[in-house]
Amino acid sequence: MKKILVAMDLSQGSLHALKYAVGLANQMGAGLTMMWVDDQIGELNLYKGSKINYRKDDRKNFDELVREYSPFMEKGKLDYKLKHGKVYKEIAFYAGQNDIDLVIVGSHGVSGFEQYWIGSNAYRIVTHAPCPVISVRCSFTADKPLKRIVFPVDNTGSTSQKSDSVSRLAAACGAEVLVLQLYKTNLKTIRRKVDEYTHKAEASFRNADVAYSVHCLETHNPTSSIMSFARKMKADLIAIMTEQDTSEANVMMGTIAQQLVNHSEWPVLSVQSK
Repeated sequence: MKKILVAMDLSQGSLHALKYAVGLANQMGAGLTMMWVDDQIGELNLYKGSKINYRKDDRKNFDELVREYSPFMEKGKLDYKLKHGKVYKEIAFYAGQNDIDLVIVGSHGVSGFEQYWIGSNAYRIVTHAPCPVISVRCSFTADKPLKRIVFPVDNTGSTSQKSDSVSRLAAACGAEVLVLQLYKTNLKTIRRKVDEYTHKAEASFRNADVAYSVHCLETHNPTSSIMSFARKMKADLIAIMTEQDTSEANVMMGTIAQQLVNHSEWPVLSVQSK
């Protein structure tokens, strides 16, 4: 992983995400691009009367951020891109066209202002980006190194699809993966699926030479169990799949994914289902 994109709107949430992204980029030896999307289509006259002046002000702000944060970049380069349109669409398109490996977004911006789009659009970015997305809250220590990743496994068919992304991230950061088997029923056929998907994930981690351990929990509340486990193990990241299918199992996983993105005190790595 060598290219990271961080969504920016200059809110407290996005500036915190930038600090987090700089630390992660240093761990990975990656370059970092900040991206601002101007979605104020009908209000350009409020910014000194023209779109050109508005963009000039934006460039000044981001030039200052480059000067402020570049000294902290140990290996990769820090730059920025300014776009115009729908926030999540522009970020998804740019990420796909430029082979971005990872998008980082603050899960909450400044409350009460729609123009601070990070908070309202964070989940849209998570579900539309063509690459994995990390959402991070302001309460999480920005400069904490990534050392332990929680990898939940349930009985949904796509649960092990995040193995490749997690393997690459863990390998780049020298992190350990904590595989968490979630047993939500006593039905042997369902439990065997959890075991099967766990074995697939283990094979992926072994092939990537990534350290991992396997843990299991009986649970009727996967979201709460995942967060309790992360707290107990002093984890730094939770990895999930974003499910949008309509089957009963996948709707449940979709709910869990949204709950974790919205409420987890740890950064959440979201990987799109293929």
